[in-house]
Amino acid sequence: MSFSVDYDKMKTPKQQRMEDLKNNLMLNEQFKSVDNDALATHSAHMKNVLQEQELAESRSRKERDKKNIKKIQEFSNVVKMNLIAESLKLSFDKVAESLSFTEKNKSVGHKMIESLVEEEGSENLLERFATKNVYLSSFANSIEQFHTAVLESKKCDCGAEEGEDDICFSFDKDLASGFIDAIEDATPARATKTISDRVEKAVSDFVDDNTENKMQIKTIYDKAKAKIANTTDTAIKEELAGVTRSAIASINMKPTNLYGVMVREMATSIMKNPEMKKVYESEGGRLDMGKIFGDTEVLYTVIETANTLGVIDVDGAYIKKMISDIRHN
Repeated sequence: MSFSVDYDKMKTPKQQRMEDLKNNLMLNEQFKSVDNDALATHSAHMKNVLQEQELAESRSRKERDKKNIKKIQEFSNVVKMNLIAESLKLSFDKVAESLSFTEKNKSVGHKMIESLVEEEGSENLLERFATKNVYLSSFANSIEQFHTAVLESKKCDCGAEEGEDDICFSFDKDLASGFIDAIEDATPARATKTISDRVEKAVSDFVDDNTENKMQIKTIYDKAKAKIANTTDTAIKEELAGVTRSAIASINMKPTNLYGVMVREMATSIMKNPEMKKVYESEGGRLDMGKIFGDTEVLYTVIETANTLGVIDVDGAYIKKMISDIRHN
């Protein structure tokens, strides 16, 4: 016969309480160790999260700053180009008034001036203005002053705050009026008269040459017609027709002034462009040469204004490029 003894049951109450207390303390230490590890892991995770957030915010701020700087630079350039264009438009308008241009003519001229300024570039033009002559230097000073004033008074528009993607700027419209007042008399009257006289002479010379050419063509045509009527020989008739066409083509290609070249190139370009042809067609389906002459005169006036004031140099290279542009546009 065997038996076992359960010593736990043999412990006194005091010993049992001590044993329970010891076991509880051991459990608490185990839980404490687990809690400390979890807390350390959580703390490290939160630190990483905060660091990532700070880096993201820093990158976002830098990106906004870059965008803002870029937009301010773009705004600055647009302001300069507008001020330069307004200066040239004012000079052009004085010439246009002396030549009795319509408001539509002026509007066409303004668009041409805007294209010229964009093509030449604001910085290049201002550099040239500053050293070319007295009135362009006056333009340059006024442009720089008002450009600075506009940038200082700029304000965010479109409901956007600085740094946001959709940021755009505006400025006090009174500044624009002040600028026009400041440059109103910058172009001397004698310059306006010189430009007007040059345009009128160019157009007049072309019209006179064109009239003379038409008379010569009519004379050649009438003589050929009479000769053809007096022969029954088909070969001779064909020969006379060929000689007549050649003589007429030779007259049409006679050297002319710049305005005349521009008219020819404009007409040729329009004939090759169906969309432009619709714009310049008369009711009978023929080209409205009066409209072509008028629009070419506006373009010639813009070029002559810029050339006389010294804004651009209308030399052989410039004319060649301009004719090429007319042919391909």
